[in-house]
Amino acid sequence: MKCLQLITIIVITSLGVNGQSLFEKGYFIDLQGKKTECYIKLEDWHNQPGIHYRMKSKDSKLEEISRIKEFGVKEDLKYIKVKTSIDISGDEESLLSLEQNPEWQEEELFLRVLVEGKISLYAFEVKGMKRYFFNEDSAQVQQLVFKRYKTHTGVQTNLTYQSTLFNLFNCMDSTMRYFNTIKYNSTDLTKVFETINSCEGAPSTIYETTIETMVIAGSMPFTETKKRAGSVDLPEKEKLIPLTNHYLGIVANQLLRQLFNFGGGNSSFNAPYLLQYAINSKKNGKGGNIGLTYDKNSFTDNSNGTTRNTINSNFSYRMGYDYKKDWGKRWIGIFGVDFLIDKSKSKTDNPAQVGGQGFSIESSTKGWGFGPRFGLLFRISDKVLLGTDASCYVKSSKSTQIIPGQPNSNQKFTTFNLSLPVALFLTVQLR
Repeated sequence: MKCLQLITIIVITSLGVNGQSLFEKGYFIDLQGKKTECYIKLEDWHNQPGIHYRMKSKDSKLEEISRIKEFGVKEDLKYIKVKTSIDISGDEESLLSLEQNPEWQEEELFLRVLVEGKISLYAFEVKGMKRYFFNEDSAQVQQLVFKRYKTHTGVQTNLTYQSTLFNLFNCMDSTMRYFNTIKYNSTDLTKVFETINSCEGAPSTIYETTIETMVIAGSMPFTETKKRAGSVDLPEKEKLIPLTNHYLGIVANQLLRQLFNFGGGNSSFNAPYLLQYAINSKKNGKGGNIGLTYDKNSFTDNSNGTTRNTINSNFSYRMGYDYKKDWGKRWIGIFGVDFLIDKSKSKTDNPAQVGGQGFSIESSTKGWGFGPRFGLLFRISDKVLLGTDASCYVKSSKSTQIIPGQPNSNQKFTTFNLSLPVALFLTVQLR
């Protein structure tokens, strides 16, 4: 460590011989909103009364820190002034507090911008203390609480920042277990906030340079050394951020009857759409839904000594708009508008009678329709949900019956079907 410090001092000293190498192109904005383009000296601004700057070849000037509300160096480093509450207890062993809760003190701080977007992340670092802050849009800047404190059994840690991220910015529907793995450092938090902005469909700017990096690098272009947050340890495929939720559901009335031993007979439960699939945007909940059912059965009956064989087949399909809205952490409301197609067919074979011939009777129905659908999902676990829906469909159908030796019978009719929420869907959120 001492060797590294010595090398850093030597590098900074050698750069100081050529004053130009310690000045980088930047800007500052005063309290009146005036922006000044200039060259800013790279130094530890926390220990300076202001920033040293100069205009091209002119002599260095000092702009007092109290008169500045924002400044930046090139496009790599940015600071803003905010008035906010900060936990003033230190992080080093000798500075640890006996209080578990934050010890708030209102201060006017210069925060280094790490992520700038709809949801922004900031850092404040001085010797013995490191704090991270956030805000959404133009809301008040708040601290993410992390605090080490002393107890009679040793040193404990207040990790409130993890539950804050879980409750406020869980756009990926991740479990608390995931947020418990997020460390209180710039790498982990930058990655999380970049993900949050991407999930919200909002662009973000990442500032990963520190003053130490820029001083040691001298006038080397930052683009040659810049890395994206989290790019060192993550496989390439894990950097992809899914922007949609996928839901696969199946009617589970009979399964639940067996599992919970509900009373009643063992008669089958007929639901119009046994299988459902939906895809919805994580950002706004909009998407599409598909439901379908297909079944085929046959049976034989004996009437007056005549054995007849009947085959039935039914197909129902719907597709349309689907909107999901989170109601708290457990409930999801659903609204949809669907287009329907259904088809059924029945064929009965009658055997030949004595002195006669066999014949078949066929009947079929084709229909289409549309209408709204309303539903509700309850999240049993992170990926398993139980839901139901109701619909109001208007359907137009045509029925045909064919009997040998007789004219075909055709009927057209329109129906209004109100389906109550009696079918329960066991749904898996695929991702």
